[in-house]
Amino acid sequence: MSALPPWVWLDGRLVPTAEARVSPYDRGLLLGDGLYETVRVHRGRGFRAAQHVARLVKSADWLGLALAPEDRAAPAWEERFAALCAANGLGGADARVRITLTRGTGGHVGAPEGLVTTRLVTADALPGDVDAREESGLAAWPVRLMRHPDHAEHKTLALLPSVLAHRWMRARGGNALDEPLFVSPEGWLLEGATSNLFVRRADGALLTPPLSRPILPGVTRAALLELCAEAREADLTLDDLRGAQEAFFTRSTRGVSPIVRLERAPVGDGRPGPRTLAARAAYAALVTRELGV
Repeated sequence: MSALPPWVWLDGRLVPTAEARVSPYDRGLLLGDGLYETVRVHRGRGFRAAQHVARLVKSADWLGLALAPEDRAAPAWEERFAALCAANGLGGADARVRITLTRGTGGHVGAPEGLVTTRLVTADALPGDVDAREESGLAAWPVRLMRHPDHAEHKTLALLPSVLAHRWMRARGGNALDEPLFVSPEGWLLEGATSNLFVRRADGALLTPPLSRPILPGVTRAALLELCAEAREADLTLDDLRGAQEAFFTRSTRGVSPIVRLERAPVGDGRPGPRTLAARAAYAALVTRELGV
């Protein structure tokens, strides 16, 4: 197991990781009562951090978490990202930064009003070959699990379905780069455990499940809809993926990840397709253009 980064940001200040503490009665720990947001940071700058923060604030209002004015502003979080990445020696590297918010200390389910929100930011280095490792593609492993349909659009701490999906996938032979794919009880493809899905069908249509289904409105998903003029929302089934020319996942930490197998069967010709590679290149160019890195 690799060493943990030496610093975290906790409730307004940088704290040595070994000394960082939250209450044993923190509701995030006891009840999963909280939210998170993950941002890929390039040389100290978060890609589309404003969209991530806007989603976090929207979810905090939905959940009723108290946020100070500065915690509603992307620039304040970006300053925290930069300071933490610098403290952890990541200022010149690519990193995964995660914001975690909990309702604070008050262990029973019926919490009193006025609890102080716990705010935590962690920053971890991404492997230097994280993009290259996925160039040859990964496998999608369908699983009849999904996040709760009433709050699938929010990144809550209730990630047990994703944890169970990964355990099931590993037991079936999936590896660390593969991704579980949630399928609804009705048979609709939804999203990956940590990603959104795009499928290019045999008729050439580039499709992604609609937000009317219980899926996360991903920041990277939205970027791909901007970049790929022919992309549109539509319901998809496993038959669409089995017969697809190509497919890919999108997620903030990895951008565009080609899908080349459905479990052990090839998707398309079993290699990243030309539309996937074009989308991957266009997304990388977008990041460079917007961040100037």
